Amino acid sequence: MNLTLGTLSTLKAWLLNPDLLGKTAYDSAIAELGRGTAARFELFCNRQFARATRTRVVDASLCQLSLAAFPVESAPEVEACYETGGGFTAAPGDLAKFAAASGVVWLAPTDALQRRLTWTGGYWLDESADGTGALPAGAAPVPDALRLAWLQQCARDWARRQKLGIPPAATQSAAEAAAAFLPEVAETLAAFKRHAL
Repeated sequence: MNLTLGTLSTLKAWLLNPDLLGKTAYDSAIAELGRGTAARFELFCNRQFARATRTRVVDASLCQLSLAAFPVESAPEVEACYETGGGFTAAPGDLAKFAAASGVVWLAPTDALQRRLTWTGGYWLDESADGTGALPAGAAPVPDALRLAWLQQCARDWARRQKLGIPPAATQSAAEAAAAFLPEVAETLAAFKRHAL
């Protein structure tokens, strides 16, 4: 099961006694913890980590923007809308350049009203049981440092939940989420932050 930054089996191996790994009693709680921690990481870093194809509609006056999911696998598809209520048409010439690693896109000036960008970005997660899945062309795997930070934070939150019965808050501001991170996790996440332009 994909939990954004790792799989359920990987997280179970970090959290449970080996005698419990084959049992499913804790699976839903562990999956919720894994997804929730990944969501807190995304909030803190102001980006989306999971690899997916996404679409974003922006005001056509924007000439530079930062995509929320990166690294970007290939040049974003750009479409333009020239009249209110009108449809989008392909506008490949509107893409001046893009930086795949950072997700920054530069767009040429236009007289359009809106532009729609479609791209595939984020980190690919190997969901195969033995970790030998094939990395799609152009995709980037979840970085080891990010996965380790996720595992460490999940382990701390799991231990806290087990001892105190206190689950991490589902909705937190970025500042509240950061305050609840282990110091080494917060330090790691700083390298993965998306800075707004």
